[in-house]
Amino acid sequence: MTSLKTRIIIIIVSFCFLLFFSNDFGIIDIEKTAIITAIGIDKKEDEYEITAQIALPEAKNTSAKNEKSVISSTGSTVSSAITKIGSISGWYPKLSFCNLILINQSFLDENIINLVNYFTKTLNVQDSTLIAITEDSAKEVLKTESPLDDLSSFAIQKILLKKTGLNNDILETDIKTFSIGYYGKSGYSYLPYIKTLPPEGEESGNEKGGNELSKQNASSGSEGQSQSGKEKQNLFDATTTLLFNKGKVVEKLNKEETFAVNLMTTTVNYSTLEVNDCVYQGEHFNVLLDVLSVNKKISLKFVDNKPFVTFKLDVFVKIDDQNSINTDLNGQGNSFVPEEVCKKAEEDLKSNLKRVVEKSKSGVDVFDLIKKLYRHHYKYYEEYKESILKTATYDYQITFHGQQKEI
Repeated sequence: MTSLKTRIIIIIVSFCFLLFFSNDFGIIDIEKTAIITAIGIDKKEDEYEITAQIALPEAKNTSAKNEKSVISSTGSTVSSAITKIGSISGWYPKLSFCNLILINQSFLDENIINLVNYFTKTLNVQDSTLIAITEDSAKEVLKTESPLDDLSSFAIQKILLKKTGLNNDILETDIKTFSIGYYGKSGYSYLPYIKTLPPEGEESGNEKGGNELSKQNASSGSEGQSQSGKEKQNLFDATTTLLFNKGKVVEKLNKEETFAVNLMTTTVNYSTLEVNDCVYQGEHFNVLLDVLSVNKKISLKFVDNKPFVTFKLDVFVKIDDQNSINTDLNGQGNSFVPEEVCKKAEEDLKSNLKRVVEKSKSGVDVFDLIKKLYRHHYKYYEEYKESILKTATYDYQITFHGQQKEI
C-alpha cells in the first residue's frame, strides 16, 4: 500500500515538472504581450481599421498612457487587422482581457453580426465583453482623454456598468447577450450609443484669442498648462439605445424611453426618477423620486383568438428632493408622496412606454412577445409570429405607490 502511494506521488510530481518546464503552465511573458483592454472598429475605404487600446505599465503620465497605448492597423478582415497589430508592435495581441468593443456607426448600414462573429466564434474574448456603437470614430474615442480614468475604455465601462441607483438610464449589453438576441426567435437585440461630450464651455471659436491665452499660460506657469489640459478632457453619454432586428438597426430610444424599458425588463432594486411640472396645492414644481422597488409583469393572452398584452407595473417610491417653495415635502421625512405627484409620474411613464411600443412595431421585439408566443401560445405561433407586434392590443396598468397621508 505504501509503495502504491509513493508511485502516485512520484507520478504527480513528475507531471507537474513536465508542465512547468514545457511551457511555464501556459503563462505568457508579460513583456512580450499586448494586453488589449478595448478594440475599436472603423471603416477605412474597403478595409477594416482596428484600433487596440493596450495597458502599458511603463507610461509615466496621463498623456503617455493614452497616446502610447493606442495602436491601429488595417486589414481585409478583423482577424488580419488584429494580427498586423502584433506585427507592427512586436507584441503578441492577447484579447483575454479585452472588456470593451466599440463599433463606429458607419457600419449601421450593414449587418453588425458580421463584425461580432469573429469575437463570438473564437475563444479570444470573454462572454462578458461589453459592446457599443460610437457616434464618433472608434479610434478617436479610444485616443481621447477623460477625467474619469487614464484610459478612455475604462471611463466608458464606468458609465455602462454603473452602481445600483444610477444604472437604469442605460441598456448595457455584452457580446453574449447581443448574439443570443440575434439568433433568437425574434432576432431582437440592442446596443448603447456612445456620444462624446466636449469639455464644458468649449466652442469651435476657441482659437480666437488663442495668443492672449498663451500669454496668460506663459505667465502663470505650470498651473495654466494644467487648466488647459483639463479643458481638453471629454466625457461620454450612453443613454441613447439602438434597437436591432437581425443585426440591422431599426429604431432608437432616448434616455426616458430607455429608462422605461429598464423598469419593465430588468431587475430594479433602487433608482431615481425625475418628475417635472407636478401640481400640488396650486403650485408647480419638480420632484426627484427614489424608486425603492418595482413589481412588474408582461402578460400575453388571447381573447377571441386575438393577442392582448398587459403591462402591469407597481413602483414604490419616496421623495428624494423637490424644489417646492410653499410645500415642505422634505419635512414629511421624504415618505409622503402626494397623489398628484404619483399620477404625474404614471402619466409620464405610460407615455414613454407607449412610444416604445410604437417603435417596437417596426420589428424589434423589445418585450419578448414573440418568445412568449412561441413558449406559451404555440398554436398561434405560425399565424402571429410576423404580425403580433403590430396587431396586439396593449393595456397599461401603471401605479406609483408612496405614503399617501401627511405626518
